[in-house]
Amino acid sequence: MAWNIGYRYVECESDCQSDLNFIQDEVHTTHLYAPVIDLIKRFIDYPWLLSFHHSLREGNSCASRLAKLYSMVVIFLNNLLVH
Repeated sequence: MAWNIGYRYVECESDCQSDLNFIQDEVHTTHLYAPVIDLIKRFIDYPWLLSFHHSLREGNSCASRLAKLYSMVVIFLNNLLVH
């Protein structure tokens, strides 16, 4: 994690505005990702400058490629488990 290696100014970008809204708003405790969202909110309370920004997927080719690669790996692993 960025905190553990000494970073004290971190900018996080996401191409999913609804994820960013979850971080800013209250999320019901029964929400599937409530524990993860709660953990992120606790990170915000650390004594550092942490900001979140929305970015368009089209403008972030690296993240887009990683997302595509991840989905290909998941499909490959699922095929291995099925056969």
